[in-house]
Amino acid sequence: MRPKSTKPASLIAGFPEFWQRVYDAYPLFFGVAKKLEGLQNEVLRRPVSGELPKVLHFILGTVSNSFGALITLALNGYGNDAMKIARGMFEAELNALHLSKHLEKVRDYVDFQAVQDKRLLNYMREFSPELVPEIPENRIADIEREFASVEPRFLNGKKLRGTWSKASRREMAKEAGLIQAYLTFYSWASSLHHSDVAGLSFQTDREGFAVDMAPSLEWIDLALISGHGSLIRTLECYNNVAQLGMAEDIEKAIEDFKTAWQVSNR
Repeated sequence: MRPKSTKPASLIAGFPEFWQRVYDAYPLFFGVAKKLEGLQNEVLRRPVSGELPKVLHFILGTVSNSFGALITLALNGYGNDAMKIARGMFEAELNALHLSKHLEKVRDYVDFQAVQDKRLLNYMREFSPELVPEIPENRIADIEREFASVEPRFLNGKKLRGTWSKASRREMAKEAGLIQAYLTFYSWASSLHHSDVAGLSFQTDREGFAVDMAPSLEWIDLALISGHGSLIRTLECYNNVAQLGMAEDIEKAIEDFKTAWQVSNR
């Protein structure tokens, strides 16, 4: 007889009583966020062809998902962790913007999967050799062959580099006109993510004696404005590359962004 499933009488994630406080702090943002959700869904529904448009479609999809996660964390007063989500959105945005300017690098972006597959295979051989026989021999042969064919493109001298692009995040940000965001928001979010001493100090309460525990309004404004901007810029990039013809809708979203965050047109 199957045992009856048990579940807690009450299970609540986060701090629902804090939601209204966050909404009241940023009503203009929440007013346009719903419209932005409709726009991103419409953009993602449209079929596209071509390697770069398909890559950017996936990047935009991940940024859109992260925007939902960002809002969820913000509403529940997890501003420190919302910054980490916004950081990932910024990195995805930089990838999209960089690829749109360097079509010759799209194949590197895609083919770096072969490097990652090879690294995983090497890891299994070293740390879980008992699992290697479970991998079909033809799959192992494919991994080895695909890696051998792309390896020369990812070598710095004799050393295999750790990322798909030779350009650093800083270089990508400078090229995209986002160097100020890189030097401020991205630097702070990286410290929060890596828990360096600055990141720890960023998470102390105003008296400096303890961690600023959720729910809190700390960092929520910067996380939301940064994530909001990354989503819109990624949407704009994708629309331009895929030629979806939605420039007017995206321009309205840009104006909504400026209104929500009181950004000057100058």
